[in-house]
Amino acid sequence: MTKTLFTLIRDAGRAALYSFVLGPALALYVFVMLAASDGSLSRQFLTTFHDLTDGAPAGKVMGCVNENVMTVRFSPPEPGEKLNPAPALEKAPPEVLCQRGPVDSDSWARATDATLLNFWLMSVMLGFGVWFVLRGPSLAARKKISPDTHSILARQNKETHE
Repeated sequence: MTKTLFTLIRDAGRAALYSFVLGPALALYVFVMLAASDGSLSRQFLTTFHDLTDGAPAGKVMGCVNENVMTVRFSPPEPGEKLNPAPALEKAPPEVLCQRGPVDSDSWARATDATLLNFWLMSVMLGFGVWFVLRGPSLAARKKISPDTHSILARQNKETHE
């Protein structure tokens, strides 16, 4: 019983280590290596700083201020209503993914913190997945019976049945 309890505690500790420490650390390492492949990390930091602060009033940062508003709302037809053919589509101007403008720095910080939390949670799941996959071969190795033991067990079983 004690051996099983210690085994469970050890496995839980390893799962926590891979999930909460090694997985996020590996993801951060890959992220930094990809960022460093474009050149200087400090230059990228300064460029991002200037992009956020240039032209922004005090207490604000430059960010996306797009309003995602649906221009046409779809309403299902009433029963018995005759459907009109769809009007010809006019050529719409291309959608702009990010209209830059001043954004409150607190709301930008909350959005960035939420993004970082989501990234950390995904890396936790990655770490747990790595632990789960790597645990399989070690479990199989522990359960494998050596040929010598197997032959002794086979002889004992043969003697008891005879």
